[in-house]
Amino acid sequence: LAENVSMFDVEEYTSITEFYVNATGRSLSHVAALADELVDNFELRGMTVNRVEGKKGNTWILVDFGSLIVNIFDSEGRSFYNFDRLLPVESKVDIDPLVKEVDEKFKLK
Repeated sequence: LAENVSMFDVEEYTSITEFYVNATGRSLSHVAALADELVDNFELRGMTVNRVEGKKGNTWILVDFGSLIVNIFDSEGRSFYNFDRLLPVESKVDIDPLVKEVDEKFKLK
């Protein structure tokens, strides 16, 4: 599972996408595995992946589904780019209830 996941509803701020999700992987291989798993699961549900960028370095992988863009960073990349600060505070979506549900389902905490 990814760490430090944040979600932003940016539909009224940009014409590029509706939602941004930023997440952190524990290592370069974990970042790549998270991106692969994300693509596989979304494709199984019929979503089309427009593009995946950054697979060679694995410090930051962007997965573009059109209405949803997911950025998966390693911890250094997440700190360096700090995308969360670039997005309007009021656009942040409270995902804590969902995270709690997943944690309980998989007995993670």
